[in-house]
Amino acid sequence: MAGAVQQSIRRGKKQADNIALHLNQNFDIAKINQGVVTSSYAYREILKVAIVNVDKKQEVILMQEIRDGRRFQGF
Repeated sequence: MAGAVQQSIRRGKKQADNIALHLNQNFDIAKINQGVVTSSYAYREILKVAIVNVDKKQEVILMQEIRDGRRFQGF
């Protein structure tokens, strides 16, 4: 899952500075965080990442906050 998140961010960075990851099922939030954290260092041009779950609930975090230790909490 972490690799899929990294790949999605890598593709998204070519289109925008803010990335939204739409989850079509429940995933382990730790693996999502792992992919986002790795990407936060690799793709510094990304400003924000949002995750949107199947119930359309969303959580948005600035990439700088991720580099500072903040993580997605899940829904």
